[in-house]
Amino acid sequence: MTNNKANKSKILTLILGLTMCLALMLGIVFANPADTARAEETDTRIVVSTITATSNIDDVVGYMKSVVRPTFNIVGDVPLNLGTHRWKKYDGSEWIWSEDDTFVEGKYRYEVQIRTDNTTHVLDKNGVTLTVNEENWTEKGGGFGIGDDYSWDWFYSREYEITKPTTMAVTDELVPVTDLVGKEYNETAQEPTFGGTLVRGTDFEVSYAVKAGSTGKLDINGKPVGAGTYIVTVTGKGAYEGSFTKE
Repeated sequence: MTNNKANKSKILTLILGLTMCLALMLGIVFANPADTARAEETDTRIVVSTITATSNIDDVVGYMKSVVRPTFNIVGDVPLNLGTHRWKKYDGSEWIWSEDDTFVEGKYRYEVQIRTDNTTHVLDKNGVTLTVNEENWTEKGGGFGIGDDYSWDWFYSREYEITKPTTMAVTDELVPVTDLVGKEYNETAQEPTFGGTLVRGTDFEVSYAVKAGSTGKLDINGKPVGAGTYIVTVTGKGAYEGSFTKE
């Protein structure tokens, strides 16, 4: 009987010990999320949920205009930076980075990354609103990132559908005129260089006039041959209208 009592005592002691160990282990396991929550609660960074900016994007877009990055100015004293930003074009199935030099027919949109690179502010992980020129841009899903000293989010503008107009103004962007100065008189007609993709005679015509008060003369074809200063006029033709001058 004495031995049985001793054995029972040992068994009870063992069970009690195992129970305490199990309780301790469960306490550690369930304490981890709470510790994490407390760690998150100690984040003292200022949360940024709304961003306002201005841009000249509407002036940049247009058929045959050069594809350039528009200005993008974040309003206020919030320490935000502009990360990667560039044009995207719809290829019929998805949006891809645009490699176009000029805007041609198709759909474009502008994509920007807004980020913080400091320990004082953090973008709201529950969602950020970006307003550009009083127009809300779309927050891109799956593009959010956050760390101890940074955070970022992606946004994109509305779609710009570019179509070729029936007629369009001829400009020095479409017909860049170079080689205007430094020519030496040699008794033959000399003209500047007309660049771009437009075709002389089909899309534009060129005429010359001697600048008032200057010497110079034109040959029978209206081209400059004498030493002097001339006014060059490029006039649109066909699908192009208007004109511009160079000296």
